[in-house]
Amino acid sequence: MTDPAFQQQVLEHLDALYNFAMYLTRNPPEADDLVQETCLRALTFSHRFQPGTHLRAWLFQILRNTFLTFYRVREREVAIAEDGVPDWDDPIFQDAPRVGGGSVEMGTDLERALARVPEEFRTVLLLAEV
Repeated sequence: MTDPAFQQQVLEHLDALYNFAMYLTRNPPEADDLVQETCLRALTFSHRFQPGTHLRAWLFQILRNTFLTFYRVREREVAIAEDGVPDWDDPIFQDAPRVGGGSVEMGTDLERALARVPEEFRTVLLLAEV
């Protein structure tokens, strides 16, 4: 059984974990599942956490690794939405504020730029901004 104080510390980061999970999955139910799995793994392996280190960073790493594990499993599946349009065509930054009507183009440019950044650096950028 994990320490109740540790459990409380983990719960304090739920909102940030959910925001990052939403960015990764772009799907609220999947984000919920990812956060739940992250918390379960964090509590299961709480004995591996080094007290005095950054808990939030540890939790984000668990979430990212969990997502990548699930992503690799589902990588072979075809992602088709109910309307028959592939999910990956939806822009990530679709709620960007309108500046002269070019918000969609700006979001698309930003997505293309982020896609060119190596995964390890892209994750750092996303974690800093989420």
